[in-house]
Amino acid sequence: MRYLELGSRLALFLIFATSALSKVRPADFTDFRSSVKAMRVAPQGWAGQMAGGVVVAEVCAAALLALGWSITASFAYSLCLLMVFTVSQLVVIRRGSRVACRCFGPSTAPMGWPQVARNIVLIVICTLGITASGSTPPPEPGGVIITTVAAAMVALLLVRIDDLVALWLPHRVATANATPRSER
Repeated sequence: MRYLELGSRLALFLIFATSALSKVRPADFTDFRSSVKAMRVAPQGWAGQMAGGVVVAEVCAAALLALGWSITASFAYSLCLLMVFTVSQLVVIRRGSRVACRCFGPSTAPMGWPQVARNIVLIVICTLGITASGSTPPPEPGGVIITTVAAAMVALLLVRIDDLVALWLPHRVATANATPRSER
């Protein structure tokens, strides 16, 4: 169970850190803010604050998971954050909006079921982490290495889900919010 907790923490840390870092460059943050505005899940005047709040929330999740002060609370915070993201995605999908998913930086792939599926996998990882938290036996070095590699692979696959969908289902990938920066 200790390895499950460690793997869950590492995978979620990598996901939230990658997501936050992919939005910090000014041009990328501008694109993300435009995407948040197009989602219409909050009053239009709040898009900038909401986009900034998402980045701060992701940084907090990554920090909590990395520091490990309260493992269960870290997983619970991450779980709540992912549930909010998932509900927002479902609202966009339900409306039929073609909004670019810029969860991990520049992308023109529209928000859709692959992103919801990714979030469901992350919610399951959080749940497994909560279940496994509190296990006491110290991990063996070999197990830590294997767990770290596995967590990194899971995180990489989940971060690049849009590319994988485009590779396997190219006819389903269209662009959304593809307004070039020069026209904004």
